[in-house]
Amino acid sequence: IPQRAWQVLREAQANNRFDVLRGARMAALIGLDEQIEILRRRWQAAQKGRGAVVLISGEPGIGKSRLVQALRTEVAHNASSCLQYLCSQFNVDKTFAPVIGYLEQAGCLSFEDSA
Repeated sequence: IPQRAWQVLREAQANNRFDVLRGARMAALIGLDEQIEILRRRWQAAQKGRGAVVLISGEPGIGKSRLVQALRTEVAHNASSCLQYLCSQFNVDKTFAPVIGYLEQAGCLSFEDSA
């Protein structure tokens, strides 16, 4: 019986694991009204020069990444840059992997490029 075979050619070129898993499908933001409002207020304060750090933590699957994506979508019209660095369990031995990934993307560098 013929079997289908697959070959891994390179790492996916998605921005982060959230984009890979969700793709263009984006569920509605349900039950996080208070949290998104806090992020909106922090964003508005940052726009006025009063920046702060916001820690979003919780159990897997409760909507942390979805919450951040909702805010990013809301402020996408703004001229400011929004950088997002995500770590991965697959890159624990690669120092600065998220930063290097960003630089590769920003510089339009690909795996196929010559040295």
